[in-house]
Amino acid sequence: MAMLIPALAQYDFTWLRNYDSDWASYTSVPARRDLAFLALVFHYDLHLSSAVRYLGEKYTGTYRNVDAICARLAQHDIQPDLITHFRRVLSHGGPAHLNAEVSRANMLLYLREGNAKSIPQHEETVRKTMAKEMRNSFCFPLPSWTTRYMKHIFITPLHIVLKEDKARMIFNAKLRHTADAVSLNMMTSTHLGVEMDCAYGSVYRRIFRRLYNLRISYPDDDLVIHANDIKSCFRQLPHHPDVVGAFSYVLFEHMWVQVRLTFGSDFSPQSWEPCRRVLEQLAQSLFKDSSLRDKHRKYLDQIMWCDSLSSRDAQCKFVQAVRDRLNPGVLDDDGNPVDTPHDFFVDDGIYADLYDVVRIEQALAASIEAVFIILGNSELEKRQDPISFDKMCELLVAPFNKILGLHFDLRRLTVGPPPEFIAKTLTHLEAFHKGRRSFQAREMSELMGLLQHIANSSRWLNHILSHLYTSLGAALGSNKAYLLNTSKAFREALDLATSSSSLPEHRSYAQSATARQVHSSRRTYYLNQTAKEELNLITRALRDDTIPKHSPIAYLIPREPSGTAWGDSCLYAAGGYSIDMQFWWYVKWPDSIVQYTLLFMRNNPDKGKLISINALEYATVIINYCAALLYFRDEIAPDGDPHPTVHILADNTSAESWAGVGV
Repeated sequence: MAMLIPALAQYDFTWLRNYDSDWASYTSVPARRDLAFLALVFHYDLHLSSAVRYLGEKYTGTYRNVDAICARLAQHDIQPDLITHFRRVLSHGGPAHLNAEVSRANMLLYLREGNAKSIPQHEETVRKTMAKEMRNSFCFPLPSWTTRYMKHIFITPLHIVLKEDKARMIFNAKLRHTADAVSLNMMTSTHLGVEMDCAYGSVYRRIFRRLYNLRISYPDDDLVIHANDIKSCFRQLPHHPDVVGAFSYVLFEHMWVQVRLTFGSDFSPQSWEPCRRVLEQLAQSLFKDSSLRDKHRKYLDQIMWCDSLSSRDAQCKFVQAVRDRLNPGVLDDDGNPVDTPHDFFVDDGIYADLYDVVRIEQALAASIEAVFIILGNSELEKRQDPISFDKMCELLVAPFNKILGLHFDLRRLTVGPPPEFIAKTLTHLEAFHKGRRSFQAREMSELMGLLQHIANSSRWLNHILSHLYTSLGAALGSNKAYLLNTSKAFREALDLATSSSSLPEHRSYAQSATARQVHSSRRTYYLNQTAKEELNLITRALRDDTIPKHSPIAYLIPREPSGTAWGDSCLYAAGGYSIDMQFWWYVKWPDSIVQYTLLFMRNNPDKGKLISINALEYATVIINYCAALLYFRDEIAPDGDPHPTVHILADNTSAESWAGVGV
C-alpha cells in the first residue's frame, strides 16, 4: 500500500462517475477498474462514505428526482405517511438507523472465518454473479488486501443459493461465530420498530378474494391473471453513504463494497415495504389514464395471450361464486367495474381481471408506469430496466397460470401446488419407502416443509400430518435429551439460553446454537407403524390423479357460512341442530362407551381406556358434519353454491381445534 499510494496519486479516476454504454458487456472485473477504485479510495484517505458520495448517482440512486416523485404521488392521493417513509428510503437509503461500535477483533473474526463452503464450491458462478452486480453498480471492488487498512468497515460472510438456472448471493448478516460475536443484524435498529412493518403476507388472500369476486360479477366470462416482476428490488434502494462500509465482504481477490441493499440484512424487506405499498396504490390510481396504453405500446405488443381465450368451447362452463355480505363482487354502486387493483408480493406485481384486452393492457400499462415513476424510466444505455420485461412477456395472460409458486385454474376457480412441486415432493417421499425403518430429524423436517406447502391449498393433507409432526417432535426431543446426556458444551449453552441473568446477546446466541445442534443431529429414530401408514397414504394420494391437489378458492377466503350448526355432549348423551340446514338429532351413548367415562372411571383403574369428554364433544362435531353433508349432497339444499361452507360450533375448544372449525 505504501508503494501504491504515491503511484496512484495522479491517477485519473474521474471517469468512474460517467455512464458506460458498454456496461452490460462486462463478464469479469477489468483491471483498469480495480486501479481506478483503489485510487479513488486513496484520494479520500480510505473513507468509503466520501468515495461513494463522489461516485454519485450511478451508485447512490440520485438520478431519481425524489421531490418530483413525491409531488406526483400526492396528486394520486397516496397516503401522506406512506410518502414520508418512501421519501426516506429513496433519498437517504437504508437502514433507518445504524449507530454501532464494534471491536476490530470482532471484524477480524468474521474476516478470518470467511464465507460459507458454497462459495469456493461454485467459484465460477460466484464470479459471474459478482460481475453482474458490478456492471449494475450495486457494488464496487477493491483489492482484498485493503480490508485490514480500511476505516469503518465490517465484513459479513456470504453464501450462494442455486435455484434452477438462477444464482443468488445471500448476505449472511445474522451469523454469529461465538457468544461474544456481534453480527451486522445486531447493529441495526430494526427491532426498535423504526422501519415500516411488512404486510405482503396478506397478498395471497387478497388475490384469492379478487378472483372470487370477479367470478361473482362475471359468471359467464373468462378471467385471467398475470404478473409484473421488478428486477433486483432490494438493489433498487441505496445504503446510506455514511454506513456503506458496514456492508462489505471479501470474495477471492476482492473486497466488495455493497452500495445497494442486500438479500440478508434484516431491514431490507422493511425498507422495500414503502415502495411496495406505493406501487400497489399508484398502479390502481393510474388505471384511469387511458394514454398509458399508447405510451407503453412497445411492451404491450410483446405480451402473449393464451390461445384458449379466443378459442374457448361455447359449452365450457365456469364454476360459479356466490355473492354475500363479505363478497359483493367487483362492480361499484353504478354497476361499473372498479379500477383493477394490484397486489405486490415483495417484487411480484399481480393483477387479475375479466378477459378484456383493453382492461388487461390498461392494468399492465398502469403497472409499468408506476414502476417507472418511482424507480426511474427505462434507460438501457445507462442501466438495466427496473422491470423484468423478459419474464413479463414469457408469462401468458391466461386463465391457467403459475403465480407465486401456485397453479391457478380460473375456470374451475381453484388453486394448488404446480405438478412439478408435487413431483419433487414425491421424490422425497420415495426415500420413505415401505422398507424404511428409521429417519433423521433433518430429513423429516425437509419433507414436512414440502408437505405443508401442499397442505396450504390441499386442505385434506392437513388432517394427515398431525402424527408426522408428532414423530418429528419426538425425534427433536430425543436429540435434545441425548445432547444433554453426552455434551457438556450443549448443557452449558442450554443453561445460558434459559438463564435470565445472562446477557441478551449471549442468550440469543445460545438459543440459536442449541436449536441448530438439535435439528442437525445425525441420530436415527424408529419410524413407527402409524407414521409408515401415513407416509404410504400420502404417497398414494399424491400419485392418484382422482384425488384433487387443488382447493376451491371459495374455501380459502372469508365468506358467510351457508349454514350454522350447534352441538353439545355430556358423558351419557349428545345432541345437535341447525335451523339453516333443517335438522336436529339426539344420541344416547351406548353402555360400551359410558362405562369408560368419568361416570364409572373416576380413579382411572384401567389406564389408557378412559374416554375423554373432549372426544365425546368431537363426536358431536362429526355427526353435525355428516348431517350438513347429507343436506348439501342429497339436493335438499337450494341450488346455487357449488362450495357451501358450514360453521359448526361445539362447547369445547379441543373438539373445534381437532375439526379445524371456527368458534
